Amino acid sequence: MKKTIITLAAALASASLHAEPLMDREQYIDYSAQQHCINQQYWDQPKKQEEALLALEKKLGINEDNYTALDDLAMTYDQDTEVLEAIEARAREICPPDM
Repeated sequence: MKKTIITLAAALASASLHAEPLMDREQYIDYSAQQHCINQQYWDQPKKQEEALLALEKKLGINEDNYTALDDLAMTYDQDTEVLEAIEARAREICPPDM
C-alpha cells in the first residue's frame, strides 16, 4: 500500500511538471484584452457582462479546475509593463469603436 501511494505521488508530481500551461503570453494578452472590452462594453449591464465573461472563459477552456493557474498567470504577467502595454494596445484593436 505504501509503495502504491509513493508511486502515485511520483506520477502526479511528474505529470504536473510536464503539464502545459493554461495559456502562453500572447494568449494571455488576447484574453485580457477581450475581458477588458467586455467589461467596458457591459459595465452598466452586470447580467450581460457576466454572461459574456463566462462565454469567453468557456471558449478558452477556463473553468473551476484551472482558475488557480489563471491566477498564477495574472500574478506573473500583471507585473510586466510590456504585457500590460500589449493588453492595452490589443484592446484598442479589438474593442468596438463606440466604446
